[in-house]
This record gives sequence, C-alpha cells and structure tokens, in this order.
Amino acid sequence: LATPLVALLGAAPAPQRGERPLPPAAFAERLAGCMGRHGVSVPDLARLADVDKSSLKRWRAGTTEPRLLAIHRVAKALEVSLDVLLGYLPLPPATPTQIESMGRHAAAQLGITVEEFSQMLRAALST
Repeated sequence: LATPLVALLGAAPAPQRGERPLPPAAFAERLAGCMGRHGVSVPDLARLADVDKSSLKRWRAGTTEPRLLAIHRVAKALEVSLDVLLGYLPLPPATPTQIESMGRHAAAQLGITVEEFSQMLRAALST
C-alpha cells in the first residue's frame, strides 16, 4: 500500500489500516467549520452535495459517520479537498468571497442587514 502524499510531506501521520482519520466528533467539528467558512446551511449543503439532510445533521452532531462517497460529495460541494475535510490538512485561509459569504450568513442568522453586521463587527474590533 502506497504512503499518502500528506504523510510524506509530514502534514499529518497516515492512519494505519482500519484506523479512522478522525473520530465522528472531530469530523463533525471539521464539517461545521468548512460549512461556516463556505457560508452554507445544512439544507443548502444537502442539496449541493446530493446527500440526505437528516444524515448531514447526524454527521454534524457527530452521532454517525458518512460513507466515503458522501464525504467526497460534501468536500466537492464545499470546495475543499478530502484531506482538509478529513483533518489531514489544515483549513486554508478564507478567500475574500468566503469572507463575504460568512458575513452574509452571519447577518441572516442575526436577522440584520450585512451593513448592520459590518458596523457591529467594526465596533467590536475597535474596542
């Protein structure tokens, strides 16, 4: 069995045969981080990745693990590599587009406009 490239680069140790790269709770945390960075909700990601919404909720809660095909679909929808989604590599820095998307998502969650969110963020950062 060939050694994964990330193991050769020293980014993360390769799991042994039968070993999981991340426990379900850690995968759930990584999934939530990628979703937040991409600014997508569970229903949106379920639609984009063509996966069941209730399954996605269980993965985010860390109660079940997705199959490889589902992980691949989710990674593709979130525009991240499998290595990033599985925790072999760190999340890359957010792009300006992703930052804008996160701001829109946060504003919507708070029930305010993007401009109000920007003002609130500037005020919080200036203190």
